[in-house]
Amino acid sequence: MGKRHGRPAAPERSPDWFDRRGKGRQTVEVVSAGYPVSVVIACHTEDRWDQILSAVESARDQQPSPDAVAVSVDHSPDLYQRLVKELPGVTIVENRLSKGASGTRNTGASETRTPFIAFLDDDARARPDWLRHLVNPFEDQVVVGTGGFVVPAWSGTKPRIVWLGYCDLARDEPLIDGVALL
Repeated sequence: MGKRHGRPAAPERSPDWFDRRGKGRQTVEVVSAGYPVSVVIACHTEDRWDQILSAVESARDQQPSPDAVAVSVDHSPDLYQRLVKELPGVTIVENRLSKGASGTRNTGASETRTPFIAFLDDDARARPDWLRHLVNPFEDQVVVGTGGFVVPAWSGTKPRIVWLGYCDLARDEPLIDGVALL
């Protein structure tokens, strides 16, 4: 065990990934040259058509590129048919689970064959190095998940951000703390 970045290195171990198709376990080696990762984009309405295409383009333009890009459509047959026609080389699937973001993302994830899955919203555009920054931390064996930040592209007037908090007057302790966009 040596030191990395001023702290002890994680013990050497091989990450085991559960195979979602129920065929047992598989071992995956993470290497710097490339990661076995797919991008899943969930969508639900043709009203975001241009944004969906932009999200797919940004996923395809990643460096290094993902093993696969999948678009999962939430109970919108017309959108599904349009995507199949317009996006060759992209896996397009219809949500087979409950309606909503969770079911749509899980359906898309079930169609991937890589142990790493990155989710991108249909109204988001990833920077060219987004995927690399998401998966690079997995070189450290103690990392089990990553995330990123969002830079909003407001479609109108930027909302005013207000912090909300409630207090139990008897105990003078906050019960709920959060943020609201007004």
